[in-house]
Amino acid sequence: RRRAPELAAAWRGGDSLASVAARFDVDDDAAARVIHDAVEGRKLVKVSDVRDARLRNEVKALGCFGEAARGAAARREIGLEYERLLRRALERSGVPFEDEDALRARGFARTPDVLLTVPLGVLADGATVCVNWIDSKAMFGGSEVYERDHRSQLRSYVNRLGAGCVVYWFGYDRSICRDSDILVLDGWPPPYELLWPDGTNIS
Repeated sequence: RRRAPELAAAWRGGDSLASVAARFDVDDDAAARVIHDAVEGRKLVKVSDVRDARLRNEVKALGCFGEAARGAAARREIGLEYERLLRRALERSGVPFEDEDALRARGFARTPDVLLTVPLGVLADGATVCVNWIDSKAMFGGSEVYERDHRSQLRSYVNRLGAGCVVYWFGYDRSICRDSDILVLDGWPPPYELLWPDGTNIS
């Protein structure tokens, strides 16, 4: 809701509802509601309430507010809950970081879920891996979805922010073709498996 003016401005500027939702990382249903409320100045209850012809056609084409939209909204909420779980784990360990909202306020367009203020060493498979950022995925990390949807996204973070980590909370396919600068995990490690930059243990 805090970014409602930005979503509405992008849509008014000619971007489609789908592209606005993708750019601001929200589901189509949420984007449609926010844009409608901003454009028409009233709350949206059902599709027939949409007066703007262009917006009404896009809402219908995307099937907003149906079963698929409700499923997407539920998946989005699960994703947000695991992001909160990650942030709480970092806060309990005293690890300083910036979240997506803070990064976007600084002008970042596409961001990982967490940018660490100082890099951490993560003990994994007998080695210490440097991590500058963390991306949370509340899903199983299959090799196909990793190659099709996630690898290029994660590489863009590496190019801008250095080595980092993706957490697939529901496990991942061990055959994923991993890059040396992207650590793949199925949960965030406990403090005793984390190191400060000077090599001392966080716990």
